[in-house]
Amino acid sequence: MSNIKYGCLLLGSVIFFHGCSTNRAITKNDQITSNAVDTEQRSDSTATQNIVTLVKPIEGWHLLGARTAMEASANEWKNQGIALHQAYSLLDSTARSPKKVVVAIIDSGSDVDHEDLKDNIWINDDEIVGNKLDDDANGYIDDVYGWNFIGGQDSSHVNYDTYELTRLYVKGLELFSSFDTLTNIPDSLNDKYQQFKEIEEEFEAERSSLESELIQIKQLQQNVESILFFLGESSLDSVDVNNLLSDEIEPSLQMQEALGFVALLQDNGINEQLIEEYIEQIGVQLEYGYNISFDPRSIVGDDYEDLDNRFYGNSDVKGPDYDHGTHVAGIIAANRDNNIGANGITQVELLIIRAVPNGDERDKDVANAIRYAVDNGADVINMSFGKSYSPELFYVQQAIEYAAQHEVLMVHAAGNDGANIDSVANFPSPIISDGTSSPYLITVGASGWQGVNELAASFSNYGRSMVDLFAPGVDIYSTMPNQEYELSNGTSMAAPVVSGVVALLMQYFPEYSPLEIKEIIVSSVVKTDEKIMLPGQSLEVKYVPFDSLSKHGGIVNAYRAVREALNRLEN
Repeated sequence: MSNIKYGCLLLGSVIFFHGCSTNRAITKNDQITSNAVDTEQRSDSTATQNIVTLVKPIEGWHLLGARTAMEASANEWKNQGIALHQAYSLLDSTARSPKKVVVAIIDSGSDVDHEDLKDNIWINDDEIVGNKLDDDANGYIDDVYGWNFIGGQDSSHVNYDTYELTRLYVKGLELFSSFDTLTNIPDSLNDKYQQFKEIEEEFEAERSSLESELIQIKQLQQNVESILFFLGESSLDSVDVNNLLSDEIEPSLQMQEALGFVALLQDNGINEQLIEEYIEQIGVQLEYGYNISFDPRSIVGDDYEDLDNRFYGNSDVKGPDYDHGTHVAGIIAANRDNNIGANGITQVELLIIRAVPNGDERDKDVANAIRYAVDNGADVINMSFGKSYSPELFYVQQAIEYAAQHEVLMVHAAGNDGANIDSVANFPSPIISDGTSSPYLITVGASGWQGVNELAASFSNYGRSMVDLFAPGVDIYSTMPNQEYELSNGTSMAAPVVSGVVALLMQYFPEYSPLEIKEIIVSSVVKTDEKIMLPGQSLEVKYVPFDSLSKHGGIVNAYRAVREALNRLEN
C-alpha cells in the first residue's frame, strides 16, 4: 500500500516529524495561525518573528491549472493541477463524443455502492448475480464487478499481510535452520546465505527502529498529557497560544517552553488523534508486517507456489478495508454529472480487482490481477501500490508483457519513500524479462500545490530514468467508503490522475494507439527548470531542477494533451 510514512524522533523536549516543521521560535509577540492540512512545509530558521499563516488548498485543486504554466511566475505554480476544465472546454468545441473505455483498478478493493461511483462501475453482463455459477466460463464464479485475489472461497478475506522483507526472512530461516553450524552450509548455498544475512540485517533493523519509534511516540503522548494538565487545557486543539501568552506579564520559562511545544505541534496539524493513529499504525506494522509468525495465506486456500493456478479468491471486490481503492477510484471516475461530492477526471467503467492487503502485495496476485484485467477488456490498469522486493518478479514481468501484447497501458505509483528509484529497487518496474523497459508501463511521481519550491511532494520517489512524469498527489479530494469524502496524499493519488487523463484521451481520440496516447501525454507535460526541494530530505534541504526528477521532466496536463492530440490530427 502506498501510504505516506511519517517518522518521529523525540529528543528531550523537541520533536522532529519527518515532513513536518515549524518556522519560528515562540515569543510573547508572535501572532500564530495554524490551520494547515498539508504538513509538507518548508523550514526557514531565519523567520523566527514572522506571522505564520498555513493555508488549505483549493478543494479539487488537482483539476485546476494554468494553460501555459511556462509563462507563469513562480507564485502561479500554486494549485498547479491538470487544467481539466480547459481540456473539456476544448473538447466541447469539437464534434467528438467519448467512446467506451475500461479502467481496471488493482488495489485494496473499492466501494462499488458509493453514490459517486456506482454509475461508473464495470459490470460483467455475462454473469448472473449471486447464482454461484461461472456463467461466462472464465474461471471466476460471480465476477460481476471484478475479482478479489486475496479472498477465500468461504467469503473470508486477507486484510493484513506481512511485508515481502519478512517473507524473505522467513524463507531464509527455514532454509538455513537445518544446518547446525555455518561450516555445514554447502558451497552451492553460499550466495543465498549471504543474501539471507543481508535480509536478516535489514529486517532486524526495521523492526528495531519501529520498536524504538513506538517508545518515542508514546513518550510524546505522555508529554502532551502532562503539558495539557499544566496548562489546564483539555486538548491540543483547544490551546490558544496567543491568549495564554498575552495573559502572562512575564511568562515563566516553563510556560514559554510548554506553549512553544504546543505551537510546534499545532503548526504541523498534530493533535491527540493523529498521535493515537500513528501509535496504531506502528502497532499494526509490528503485529503483522514485521511478524515472522504471521501468515494469512491459508485464508485464500491456494498453493502459493503453484504459479499456474490463476483461479482462486472470491467475487467480493470490497473486502474488509477498501478506503485506499475507493479513493483511487474516485480520482479517476467520480460522477461528474450528479452535483455531489467529488469530480473524477472522466466517466469510464471501473473494473475493480482486489489484490493489495494492508502489507505488501504478493507477486502471484499482482500478476494474476493484471492478466484478469486484460482478459476482461481493460484499456488502462491503475496500480497504486509497490514494494522493494519481488521474489517472483519473472511472473509479474510475464504479466506486464501479456498486457503489452494486448496494448493495455499500465500506470504505476512511484512510491512514497522520497527515494531515487533509479538506484533503489521499486516494484513493479517497467523492466521486463529481456532487460529492456516496457513502454506500456508509466511510472508516476507526486507533485504538490504550494508553489514552485515544493513542486515535488516531499515524500515522492523520483528518478530520471524510472519515473516518467509527475502528477498532483498532495491533498487530493476524493471518494471514501459509505458516501464519505476525504483529502489524501501519495503517489497512489498521482497515478490515478494520469490514468484518468490517459482514459480521457482514449475516449475522445480512439484513432490513436495506446502508445501514441502515452506519447502525447508525456510530450505535453508542463515543465520548469526552476530548482525545487529534492524529496526525502529531512535535515538538510537540497535544491535540484524539477525537470531532473523524471524522464519527461514535468507534470501531466489534460488541456495541453488534448490540444496536442488535436494538433497532430491536423498535421
